[in-house]
Amino acid sequence: EGMIRSRVVYQRNFDGSPIVAPLVVSNGGASLEYRVFNRDSSTNGSWLSFDTESGGESRAGVNLSAGWYDIIVRNKATQAQVQRIEKVGVGDVFVVAGQSNSENFGTTNPGQVVDERVSAYILNADDWFLGEDPQTNRGAWSQTGASPWSYFGNYYSQCTNAPVHILSVGWGSS
Repeated sequence: EGMIRSRVVYQRNFDGSPIVAPLVVSNGGASLEYRVFNRDSSTNGSWLSFDTESGGESRAGVNLSAGWYDIIVRNKATQAQVQRIEKVGVGDVFVVAGQSNSENFGTTNPGQVVDERVSAYILNADDWFLGEDPQTNRGAWSQTGASPWSYFGNYYSQCTNAPVHILSVGWGSS
């Protein structure tokens, strides 16, 4: 659905304008508000009301510029935190393909450290993770070695100072 989740990375607008990310939270009948914590500058935004609150859900379009964020949701009346969505990125998204090495047939590097700004979406888990190897998108067919994507993600995020998302759709022995 494209809703904000932990470790998600949205493609940034190259003109520098903010993107609008959909935030949907179950509210249990309570009135909620949210704010954005900018991880890059360690600053909190103002508390904002959701655009709509009905049917047990609160919905808002969250304006985010390029960077790395946490979204904090709280009960408006009690000010108790309801949810914290950590590591929401706006940066660059790559859908990559290839043959064996793109599908984790490469030699592993046990000492490799992956930059926190590198995320990978794992199709068979339907979730976002730190972009370290192996990035297994083919279930039982996936290998347990390394791919070039975590190295690329590290280099790219360090050069651009932006979050990066990699979705590998490679297929070994093709």
